[in-house]
Amino acid sequence: MSRGLGDVYKRQKVTDENKSRLVYKKYSQWDSLAQMTLIQSIEETFRIMIPFDEMMCIDSYEHGLDYLTDKLK
Repeated sequence: MSRGLGDVYKRQKVTDENKSRLVYKKYSQWDSLAQMTLIQSIEETFRIMIPFDEMMCIDSYEHGLDYLTDKLK
């Protein structure tokens, strides 16, 4: 059973070299279940609600970072 992308982020150090490879459905452990686990982890960690129509905008490490930077201004 997949532990979810949130766990993948916790187990790996994100570097400039590997963050460009963290892309939905291109990273082997980032499937739809991991996507929803990641969204839930982001919502709980940052105490925000991500609207359903915006969830799939977080489809890479960089897009997730951009999304959070914008929402947490």
